[in-house]
Amino acid sequence: MPGNPIRGSQFAETWQYNQPTMHSALRCFSAIWMAVLLITSCSLPAPASQSAGTPTVPAQPPTPTPTSLPPLGPFAKDLLLWVAPAFAPDPETPAGALLADRLKAFEEQTPGVKIEVRVKSREGRGGLTESVLTAAVAAPEALPDLITLDPEGLHAAANHGLLVSLETSIPAPEADGWYEYALASTTIEGEYLAITFAGQTEVFAYRKDLFEAPPRRWEDLLSAGNAFVIPAGDPQARFTLAQYLALGGKLTDEAGEPMLQPDTLAKVLDFYRTSLDAGLLPITVERWSSPQQTWEELLANRTTAAVAPLESFLQAHDPARHAATAWPAGSENPISLAEPWSWSILSMSPEKEVLSGQLLEWLMDPAFLGPWTHALGMLPPNSATLAAWPEGPALALTSGLVTAARVMPRLDVRSTVGPTLQAAISAVLNGSNTPAGAAQQAADSLQLP
Repeated sequence: MPGNPIRGSQFAETWQYNQPTMHSALRCFSAIWMAVLLITSCSLPAPASQSAGTPTVPAQPPTPTPTSLPPLGPFAKDLLLWVAPAFAPDPETPAGALLADRLKAFEEQTPGVKIEVRVKSREGRGGLTESVLTAAVAAPEALPDLITLDPEGLHAAANHGLLVSLETSIPAPEADGWYEYALASTTIEGEYLAITFAGQTEVFAYRKDLFEAPPRRWEDLLSAGNAFVIPAGDPQARFTLAQYLALGGKLTDEAGEPMLQPDTLAKVLDFYRTSLDAGLLPITVERWSSPQQTWEELLANRTTAAVAPLESFLQAHDPARHAATAWPAGSENPISLAEPWSWSILSMSPEKEVLSGQLLEWLMDPAFLGPWTHALGMLPPNSATLAAWPEGPALALTSGLVTAARVMPRLDVRSTVGPTLQAAISAVLNGSNTPAGAAQQAADSLQLP
């Protein structure tokens, strides 16, 4: 299982792909040493709490000075982390440098421990999920101690019984202070198996000089009279899914089977047709299948507003020219869909499970997580982390996004409903069906055996 190993003090100096070497996990420990470790772990300092008020951290927050960690027993070994490419501790990127420094600080405060990070692709052959499931059968000793997982990977690992409960590692998130999207992936069938550290989302970017105010509703877009593009060719129809959900539409029935409510969907399709007839949506709108593609249209000045990935917008927008908001909707408030990323523990030994929990708490400290999520261009999971963002337009934008964000529907639902929605969109845009007719046909198609 190829990966990208970065070891110990090499975080800040080494960044190259090579063949990893596996470390054998410890299988058993004496009861005495386990008791000593558990006792000392109780003294681990809790992350510094922060209020949700206006942050006062500087524009380039330094990595927080680490506090002391408890000593480990003589059996301490290396910790292995698997992360998606977005979270690689690459010292050449702002986010990567922050993570590399944070991991190095943990090593320095925990004598005898070395951390190795391997970067795995998000999906597909050799990706995080496939690698975990394969290693669990073929080489359990090669499993990582900590791993970043998206919702699909999280459920797959949980269904195979590979994840360790976090009950004794880090306090479970509570509704007070934690955002709705971030709470959705912490428990599976009532068991606390993951903790969300960031969320990927998308925004509606627009030309500041052509919009008098941020467009929050469909009426704002229609009245402004400015052209905009959406990824209408997305096979999962995520933008349309969001519009449908914002109007109160349901995606599953009482039995958990996919469904669409035709009256609600018809309103979304009617908005598309009205925008097309008014010359606001181009007739070729289906050529764009991803938010990155539509964002590039705005950057190239070929439209005045477009759906864009949050991280891409924050990295490349011109503050004097561009602004962004959550997606305008047919409801009173805009909407965004967020895909949470979570940490989970897979350690095979009790001692390493405790050590992994200490590292997890170290990485979830808002004093670190705030600057890190800001550098990543991703949503923070809670108000304490958002409070550690530097002041500026990114903070103002994200403060609105976290309240508008809903968790992205499951992949199996998107894969079933998405193509049906896209067929309905095509029928309305090319004039072969009315919004009401296309919506009813879409709803009926999901009821077929």
